[in-house]
Amino acid sequence: MNKFSKLAWFNLVWTILVILWGAVVRATNSGAGCGNYWPLCGQSLIPTFEVFHTYVEFTHRVMSGVLLITVFIMFIIGRKRFKNDPLRRNLNFLVFFFLIVEALLGAGLVVFELVEDNDSIFRIIAISLHLLNTFILVGLTSLNAYFVSNSKNNITHLTLKGAFKFILLFILVIGVSGAVTSLADTVYPPKSFTETMTEWVDPQAHLLQRLRPYHPLIAGLLGLGILGYINQFFQPKSDWGKNLRKWIHVLIFIQFGLGSLNIILHVPLTVQILHLLFADLIWITAIYLAFTDNEENITAYEK
Repeated sequence: MNKFSKLAWFNLVWTILVILWGAVVRATNSGAGCGNYWPLCGQSLIPTFEVFHTYVEFTHRVMSGVLLITVFIMFIIGRKRFKNDPLRRNLNFLVFFFLIVEALLGAGLVVFELVEDNDSIFRIIAISLHLLNTFILVGLTSLNAYFVSNSKNNITHLTLKGAFKFILLFILVIGVSGAVTSLADTVYPPKSFTETMTEWVDPQAHLLQRLRPYHPLIAGLLGLGILGYINQFFQPKSDWGKNLRKWIHVLIFIQFGLGSLNIILHVPLTVQILHLLFADLIWITAIYLAFTDNEENITAYEK
């Protein structure tokens, strides 16, 4: 593996770490740790760290800055390296583009004070858009790392056909519902399962409280649907495809367990982070299932 390939995989791993630390920022109510200033933290470039929330938020910004620099370096090098390779050149550009969008969405949350205890509909919309963009970024970064490391693969474009469109859509729906539920858990920490279910049917409860129980229902139903499709229709011939098929089963069942643990233990931070990590791993595995060995698995459903 050359240095350029290593940088591509580093960007993927670092992206996941930035996302996980972003969850720490949200879960600890540290989104306003730098006030409503961006890119400055408070009124200075480097804060004094007088409070814990400032440390958490500033760390996230530094991590995001490192990612922006490494992705930009890869983008510049990739323009020359893949001048005659439209697939890899376009993937490099799209990773950089969606990272910029990600930074702007994060900045918007801070500048418009859609953080801490803000429970407005604007924050619900913003957090959902943020999640969608994050998943797109992770998916593109995953593909970029794979195809950069497999430069002998002569695929010039990617085409998504069959039910894999619905699999990826299902995961996005699960992710958005999870983001809304996580926001509800932050603004209105759950005290008991009984109280959560009471809020679900209480017309006087806040929208976030009424939306909270839908995520486990959506995740359970769509997760089983994804497994059912893969078992029934996806029979890869390559070892890579077979391994991915096994791993997505393992990851989904672990995720079911983590989701249940989240509910039982009233969403402790450690379990929240693990739950998000496995959501990202499932998404990456599904992306590889959908696009890797392109000629083989995207037509499996249609055969």
